[in-house]
Amino acid sequence: MLVGDQNDAIGFLRNLPRSGGAEVEFISTHASLIFLVGEHAFKMKRAVRYPYLDFSTPEKRLACCRAELELNRRTAPNLYIGVRTITRAAGEHLEFNGTGPLVDAVVEMRRFGQEALFDTMARDGSLTKQHMTALAREIARLHRSAPVSFEHKGRSYSVAADDASINVEAMPNDLCCKMPNLVWYSPLVGLENRKVGYTARAEYSGKRIGTPWSRSGENSAFYGSFSL
Repeated sequence: MLVGDQNDAIGFLRNLPRSGGAEVEFISTHASLIFLVGEHAFKMKRAVRYPYLDFSTPEKRLACCRAELELNRRTAPNLYIGVRTITRAAGEHLEFNGTGPLVDAVVEMRRFGQEALFDTMARDGSLTKQHMTALAREIARLHRSAPVSFEHKGRSYSVAADDASINVEAMPNDLCCKMPNLVWYSPLVGLENRKVGYTARAEYSGKRIGTPWSRSGENSAFYGSFSL
């Protein structure tokens, strides 16, 4: 849901200098506001808070812009230019990268034609199996190159990758028998060599994909063997 007023920053971006009197094009998604200005695009995080992301303050939006730049430059170095802060100057007007109070932040990118988007290509019939295969291989290559660690001590399991970690503590196998709602999937999922039971504790810590969280006593199954 929306948790902040970004009207000043939106007005600033809608009135950026542009050549030839061209209009600033505007794209809105559930989490971002994108302003297309000439050969550039400025992507601003919406002031929203959902269970899976928190862009509720300018500082959090700036941190997420920096993380997006760092992560996405790995696969699109020519597309991502940098991060700009939007600050309030002494005369109350807004400016890029000033020394005044932080108002918002944007990721600056090189603009590309919307006809290059896969959903557009799918609609006009130009998306091929070769396109999708090439993308799938690139995604697989990126995942294979990510550093991943796995640690198992007693009933605790920890998986960490790329400055983020998931830690889970599971109860022993025999407790699963006391919770019939957890065993319905046994015909569908092979349970050999797995520890299955009630999740006593689960937590996430990191900077990449949202704020840290911790939950306990959840009515859900836990698999103790991992395939990476």
